[in-house]
Amino acid sequence: MLLLAGPVCTVGQEMFYSDIVEQDPSRTIAEAEAAMPNFTGAPGYDPLPVLRELNTPSLWVLGLEDRSIPVKVTVDHLATLASAGRPFEWRTYPGLGHSLGPQIWADIAPWLARFR
Repeated sequence: MLLLAGPVCTVGQEMFYSDIVEQDPSRTIAEAEAAMPNFTGAPGYDPLPVLRELNTPSLWVLGLEDRSIPVKVTVDHLATLASAGRPFEWRTYPGLGHSLGPQIWADIAPWLARFR
């Protein structure tokens, strides 16, 4: 499974993060990340219960300048899932946002080749 800019957090957390950095472009990603523990809204769908049971090798590709999804929260959750034995990997790219960029394919192609 290959996920491009796929969040691993609740829908409510994603919306909270997006509201901080998308609605006010002067706010920084660091500010949004620092605010994430303060989220108290409705969580909405949470992918973690499904991901805890999933044994499909998976690669998340994430831009560290993403103003749509909380990458730090996503990576923290992925690290926890991987340490619990889920076959999950991720790559992060400084300077890339939600749209990512062509440089990601240099990592994706060899990862996919492992499953031929």
